[in-house]
Amino acid sequence: METVNKAFTLIELLVVVVIIGILVAIALPNFIKIKDKAREAEVKQNLHAIQLSLERYSTDEDGIYPFCLYGGESLLNMGSVNGINPQYQWRV
Repeated sequence: METVNKAFTLIELLVVVVIIGILVAIALPNFIKIKDKAREAEVKQNLHAIQLSLERYSTDEDGIYPFCLYGGESLLNMGSVNGINPQYQWRV
């Protein structure tokens, strides 16, 4: 009775490894692009959230935006030009 060896040869295994390597090399740039697109979407979402918060602040404060947006000091964030005299307020 003859025994039949059903194992893979070394050449067959190397061919499979090479094929998998080629497929990974083809797919890798696509994964990098997907990661960049996800990062871009995250940044856009954060900017949108900042915009909404500034609009809500402006609505609550009768059209006055935070003074720090106009280059003012954060300690003098009173919505006026110089932080002291409220008659020069920035309005929308």
